[in-house]
Amino acid sequence: MLTRQSAEKIAEEPGYFCFNCGCYIDSNLAQQEGRGVCSACGTTVIREYLRPQNLLGNLAKKFSSVGNHNTPLTPEKLIYNYYGSLYYQQTGYPFEEVAVDKEKTGKYLVEVGYQKARASFKSYRTYIFFNVLIPEENGSFQEIDAIVVFGSMIYVIEAKNRSGMYSMNGLAEDYWDFESYDGEKAKVYNPLLQNNEHVAALQHYLRDKLDFEPFFFNFVSLAGNGTVNWNIPIDPLDELKLGCWRVTNNVSIEKTFTDDFGVFLQKMMAPGYDDGFPDYDDKYAQMILKAMEPVLNEPMEERDRKIAERESNKDDKGQRPYSYFFGMINGSVPILYRTNHVHSQVIYAYTGRWSSAYNVVNLGENGDPYLTDESATVEWSAINTEEDLRNAFLFVKNGNPQADGQASGYGDSAPNASISEFESMFFHGCNDLATLNARYKNLCKTFHPDGASGDEETFKKMQKAYESIKARL
Repeated sequence: MLTRQSAEKIAEEPGYFCFNCGCYIDSNLAQQEGRGVCSACGTTVIREYLRPQNLLGNLAKKFSSVGNHNTPLTPEKLIYNYYGSLYYQQTGYPFEEVAVDKEKTGKYLVEVGYQKARASFKSYRTYIFFNVLIPEENGSFQEIDAIVVFGSMIYVIEAKNRSGMYSMNGLAEDYWDFESYDGEKAKVYNPLLQNNEHVAALQHYLRDKLDFEPFFFNFVSLAGNGTVNWNIPIDPLDELKLGCWRVTNNVSIEKTFTDDFGVFLQKMMAPGYDDGFPDYDDKYAQMILKAMEPVLNEPMEERDRKIAERESNKDDKGQRPYSYFFGMINGSVPILYRTNHVHSQVIYAYTGRWSSAYNVVNLGENGDPYLTDESATVEWSAINTEEDLRNAFLFVKNGNPQADGQASGYGDSAPNASISEFESMFFHGCNDLATLNARYKNLCKTFHPDGASGDEETFKKMQKAYESIKARL
């Protein structure tokens, strides 16, 4: 009954967004052209589906197609699936409200791809949540379209629903060019940069609630037949500014999730595998969900109220530029720091990935950073050009000042550190066992010789430093 009522309400609308592909269906135009299906995916137009002369045939098709996965989905089946979805359970939005809202349709289509991928991993527990508001220390919040948790891995997902091509000269550019399939052109804020703020906010929110650091994915989903012109070079700055990123359209969401999950599970099943930190273990997911209970259980009515209130104030769009600083701890251990005065992060030597800086680095009244650990000294230098930023990142990540084949200006060779210097390099700011063990587990994922980016010599140095500090604590 609910399915039929929603279909009848949509039939009265001039158009809606297809629940199979996300493209806009102009019902009036389809009727004028005598076209009864979505031009992008072939799904029957709801108004056409409800025509009296088609109801009997539709009913027969419904029963004849039971168990036949090759039969195109009817509007009735698509609406029925929606009312059984987690998106509907969590938001309570009726179908007719979502179908005329491209943003809500885009979010729902994330679940469609997620559920298809999840069917391939029935033995493992994964979780998905929608419209999560993460509070920030400045009193604002970040709105995350969808979050998927699998073990210690968190996919932070920004859902875009625009039919057309995104183009750019570099992936980490502030603005991308967008051209719709009907020729409309526009400049749009880089959705990966936008979502990077969501990742940073969630990392900040979880920083003192967990004794380990989750692995975050910056994931952008393009519904409505959106695609990206990939004829661009990939630069180290993409990794630096965007983190571990993913971009896919709604047709490929299933494959992206399946490939990612499969890589970790294949690694897990390898003979003798043990990196000390099983990413896929559900106990880590349970810790994450427990830490996020306040924001996951916030009533949807309250979330909608906050979003509507912010929409009336366009001053803060979340497009905050970062300032970058390079430093040498005690004159020998490199570190990279960035802040936009809301979120602050650091990259430690040899790690190549941002970690929370809230208990490590602060800003002085003059705007210069300083370490909270007064026993260590750092000579900071502001980074003002992309070339310097790229070289600084490669130096910190690789410990090699000429990692990109060019002089970096950060020294002539990698530091030759003693055991005490390795302690500062790997475990700076770890003043208790919980923090030490959390850092150690994350470093194991990076340096263990069995890993894709593993390095035996660096792992041994890190291990000795860990054991030395652990013994003292």
